[in-house]
Amino acid sequence: MTVSGFVQVKEKLYELENTLHAHQFIRISKFVISNIYEMSKFEASFNGTLCVHFRVQKNTYRHT
Repeated sequence: MTVSGFVQVKEKLYELENTLHAHQFIRISKFVISNIYEMSKFEASFNGTLCVHFRVQKNTYRHT
């Protein structure tokens, strides 16, 4: 885990996705793979936005 809570990789996500444990990581968008044990909650809004909150409180991910 980095200080920011994010890691950038040079591999394509589908390549990385094949090397990670399927029971611990999930692809939540075209651009993001996340450790499910670091997620704390999901919020869905009426306009179709999904907000994922992580255990590191300052990090959220919004997807429309």
